[in-house]
Amino acid sequence: MKTKFTFTLLIICNIMLHAQSVFFNSNHLNTNNHQYLQNKEQVMDYRLINFIIEDYELGDWVSSDSVIYSYDDDLPYGHGNFDFIQFQNYSSEPLFYICEYFQYSAEWVPAVKYYNNFNSDDLRFAQNIDSWDGTDYAGDGRIEYIYNIDNSISTIITLDYSGGDYDSLYKQKYNYSADQLVNITSQYFTTEWENDAIEVYSYNSDGLVETTTYQYWTGSTWADTYRLISNYDEDGNLIEEINQDYAPGWETEGRYVYNYNASGFLNEVKTQLYDGLDYLDYQKFAFVEFENGMPATNTISYWDGFVWNLSLKATMEYEAYDDGTVAIDNPLFNKNFNVYPNPASDVMSIEFTSNSGSIVSLIITNNAGEIVNRQTFKAVQGNNQITKSISELPAGMYHLSLIQNGVKETHSFIIQ
Repeated sequence: MKTKFTFTLLIICNIMLHAQSVFFNSNHLNTNNHQYLQNKEQVMDYRLINFIIEDYELGDWVSSDSVIYSYDDDLPYGHGNFDFIQFQNYSSEPLFYICEYFQYSAEWVPAVKYYNNFNSDDLRFAQNIDSWDGTDYAGDGRIEYIYNIDNSISTIITLDYSGGDYDSLYKQKYNYSADQLVNITSQYFTTEWENDAIEVYSYNSDGLVETTTYQYWTGSTWADTYRLISNYDEDGNLIEEINQDYAPGWETEGRYVYNYNASGFLNEVKTQLYDGLDYLDYQKFAFVEFENGMPATNTISYWDGFVWNLSLKATMEYEAYDDGTVAIDNPLFNKNFNVYPNPASDVMSIEFTSNSGSIVSLIITNNAGEIVNRQTFKAVQGNNQITKSISELPAGMYHLSLIQNGVKETHSFIIQ
């Protein structure tokens, strides 16, 4: 089996461990007799349906892996993420999706299938992972999801399939304070659950992640191992993530640098190593825009000290779909993405769910379809709640799009 395919599958499996949670908020739009309701617009959103991974070999792009997404339109469309920045694969909670790999340039061969199970509240309670055995898909593992009374994620349990039974392997416990994720505690199972690691989050006044600290269990206490420090520009766009190891004492090892084009689209992410004096280029992710913030391609290159050398390319394909929202007089109350107050004046709150460490974008367009504001930042697993200033925008109707790396969802709102 190809090394790159194995790498892709490991990333997929890692992403599948992360949570979905749901928001319910009574402060959604009151549209009774509002002056802007005469301006109606059908909102079409986008979702990822497949992508192809290609290796750069001797001057040519050679197909390596593919991922195909299948959706059930009777199921909720607003779940999940697809993280392009870390070259990870995830979708908008399809009923199932299949990963395939290209073997010896001959044919596409099935590899792994993930099958999601939903309860009556449209919450995923389990995900089966089946591997291709040469003739059919066979049970390989299972991930189970437990929710709090407010439908935020509480616990994720990973199980291994062997001998007809599912055996517990790993558990993640989500802990909150004032509706914000405080930490995620991870445990592994031997004869009982034992502590393994913990992720601890801190936020700035706008609800954006400032630090993510990773700790391990020593047998008696939690000890620091490494952390990410997130820095933003004056508009709340993520511009840098500094990676530090605890040695003891925090020592900088490298950073991610986020660059944007003139329209505000995240078109480049650089990985740089720190030698004690300077940051040195190592890896580069270059993105080409497809539709208002959705990447069409992601190309990965490595720096050899003189030039950037092409390595991998992912080409994404999307489909437009109708989320059922017509302007703002018939809003679909999406559990996964909410804006309030609505109408708003100077500041509004935005609630959504996300996967671990994913990069998300918010785009505000006016009724003429012009982009008037754009923000890209890092989210945390599960519940996210940020505040956004809109005081510089004139009164009227607007559309706020949330791009969670593979799915674009839109809410309409009013500024008065």
